[in-house]
Amino acid sequence: MPAPGSCARAAATLSSPARCARTNCTCASACIRDSIAPFYRVRRVDLQDLVDRQLAGGAAPATIATMLGAIGAVYTRAVQRDELEVSPAAGVKLPAIRNGRTRFAGPAEAVSLLAAAPVRDQPIWATAMRCTPACAAAS
Repeated sequence: MPAPGSCARAAATLSSPARCARTNCTCASACIRDSIAPFYRVRRVDLQDLVDRQLAGGAAPATIATMLGAIGAVYTRAVQRDELEVSPAAGVKLPAIRNGRTRFAGPAEAVSLLAAAPVRDQPIWATAMRCTPACAAAS
C-alpha cells in the first residue's frame, strides 16, 4: 500500500488502481483530486511503455489491445470535450495479434491426405470433407 499522498505518483505510473493509506473520510476525495492531474500529463510514450511492460509481462496481444482501447476511449472523450487537443493513445504501436487461422487443404492436398488415412477410415474422412466441384474434378 502506498504511503499517504502517493496516489498521484501511483496514478502517474499507470499501475494498478491506487489505494490510499489515509484512514479518514478525506481519502477518497484526496485520491481523486491527486489522480486527476496526472491524467492530463500522460504522454504517448507513457502509454507505449505500458504496452511494452504488459507484453514483457506475458500479456496476450489481444488483451493489451483491449486495455489500450478502453484507455483510448477515455482520452477520446476528453478530446471531444475539448479538455485535450490530442489523445495520447493515438499512435501507440500495438503488438500484432496472431490468432491461429483456419487453413483449408487444396484439392490435391485433400486427395493425398485422404489416401494417407487408413483404408477403413477413408469413408468417414471422405464424408467429413467438404468437396467442391473443383475438388471433385481433381479426383
